[in-house]
Amino acid sequence: MMGDPYQSTEIEKGILMITQAGGSSWKWGYTDKYRFQNGRFELIGYSSSSGKPEEYSTDVDFNLSTGQLTFEKEVENTKEYGPSKKETVIKKGLKINLQNRNQEKRREILLPKTKEKVYL
Repeated sequence: MMGDPYQSTEIEKGILMITQAGGSSWKWGYTDKYRFQNGRFELIGYSSSSGKPEEYSTDVDFNLSTGQLTFEKEVENTKEYGPSKKETVIKKGLKINLQNRNQEKRREILLPKTKEKVYL
């Protein structure tokens, strides 16, 4: 997958979903979900996946409305990357909208149990 990472824009049940993906041997993709509320499109959901076959893959599902973030890292090459990991945390208070989504550098969340970093 090379070139423009834009994949699609959809509206389903009043939710605006924007998907991007890319990579070659290492692949990545994510979907932002926005709802129009409080006079703007607010980010209410984020899901991503990334990884490389025969190495490891990560999946993140973050419901910003409830604050529940689920992280899963499935490791095939445990010698180099260690064991697989899974963690669910509550992270409330992030205020991201369509207008400010890319104005800041990547937002980082450090997971307390696994010490993995999740980037939004």
